[in-house]
Amino acid sequence: MNITTIGRGNIGGGLARLWEKAGHTVTALGSEGGDASSADVVLVAVPGGAISDALGKVGGLDGKVVIDASVYHISWSDVQTLFALPICQQYVALNLGNAKIDGFDLAVSVRPTKGLTLGASVSRINARYTTSIPGAGGTTIRQAGEPFNVAPWSVELNGEYSRPVGGTEMYLRADLSYNSHNGKPVNVNSPLVDPLIPRPPATTLLNLRLGARFALAQANGVDLSFFVNNVTGSQPLLSLYHDTLDSNWYRSGTFRPRTFGLTATVRR
Repeated sequence: MNITTIGRGNIGGGLARLWEKAGHTVTALGSEGGDASSADVVLVAVPGGAISDALGKVGGLDGKVVIDASVYHISWSDVQTLFALPICQQYVALNLGNAKIDGFDLAVSVRPTKGLTLGASVSRINARYTTSIPGAGGTTIRQAGEPFNVAPWSVELNGEYSRPVGGTEMYLRADLSYNSHNGKPVNVNSPLVDPLIPRPPATTLLNLRLGARFALAQANGVDLSFFVNNVTGSQPLLSLYHDTLDSNWYRSGTFRPRTFGLTATVRR
C-alpha cells in the first residue's frame, strides 16, 4: 500500500517507520508540503491549529482516504473544582488535588465518488483525579480515581452529498454524534455526592441539512439551507441536580427539542 503521512513528529514519524518495516511504501511530508496523488491512504498528524495550513500545501488529495490522529497526556496540579456545599447548595471554587488526562482522537474522511464526502471520528478520554481530598471527621470529599464529568468515548459520523443543478450546487448533509456513559459507580460515601443522582447518560444527536450554494452579484457566495436539529427528539437528563439534599424536586438540562429553521450565509 502507498501511504503518505503529513507531519514528521512523534505520531506521523513513528507510524511511518512502522509501516515501512511492514513493507508499505511511505512518503513523509513536512511543513513544506508536497504531492499525495500516488497515495492510497493519507495520514494527517499535525497539531489541530495547523491542519488547514498543512493540507493547503499538499496536492492530490481528491479521492483519498485522509486520516487525522492525535494522542495526548496532561498532568494537572491544583485542579480548580466547583463544589456544591451540602447544606446550602451554594457553589464554591477551590484549587484542590491533582489530575491526569490521557486520550486520543482519530478522524477519517473519504470521497468515494464525485460529490460524496463521508467522515467519521472517534475519541477516547480518561480524565481522573489522582489524589484524594480529605474532609472533616475522617471523611473523603473526593477519592483518587474519581473521573471527570466527561464522556469516556465520543463518536461522530457525517456525510454530505452535493450536485450541481444549473448554476447552483445543491447539497444534503447529515451529522450524527454519540457520547458514552461512564459506568464507574458514584462514591456514595462522599458528603458532596447525592446517591440518587447517577452519572450523565449516553447521548445521541442527529442533525440534517438541505441547502444550496450559489453566487450573486457583489457576493463571493451564498449558502441558503433548511435544517432539522435533534431529528429524533432526544431529551436525555443532563446536569441533573436538586436544590437541597432533602428536596424531592429535581432540575435538569437537556438537548433543545427538535428544531426546524432556515439559515442564510453571504460571503463577500
